[in-house]
Parts: sequence; structure tokens; C-alpha cells
Amino acid sequence: MVGVALAIITEEALVEVGALKWNPDNKRVVKEFNRRWDDMNLVLAKTTSRSRNRSAAPFARSSATPRYQSGARR
Repeated sequence: MVGVALAIITEEALVEVGALKWNPDNKRVVKEFNRRWDDMNLVLAKTTSRSRNRSAAPFARSSATPRYQSGARR
């Protein structure tokens, strides 16, 4: 499920900024990806909180899964 979300959000971010492929050095696409990922987590956290009485987002980042940053190597 997370992999599907990553693929969809990446594609949407690329289309939004007019990029043809993912490039971690492209600050515009990285910023758009992070904005969309955070928005998705907020929506899922609200939905999960109401249905399961939880407050943590299902795809929240941990220290083991850092945000994409321009110039960052994986």
C-alpha cells in the first residue's frame, strides 16, 4: 500500500511541476512530493482517528524513513 502511494504521489508531483522523471536534485518536484505526502498523511490520520480512535498517521515518517531532500543520496 505504501509503495502504491509513493508511485501515485511521485507521478502527480512530476506532472504538477512539468518534470519527466524523478530527480532528487529538482527542488520543485521534491517540495511538491513532500507537500502531497504530508497532505495524504493528514487526511489518513483524520480518517484513522475517527474510525479507530488513533492519532498517528498510517504512513508517518520515522527516523528510519527520511523525507526526500534535494541532493540526498539513497
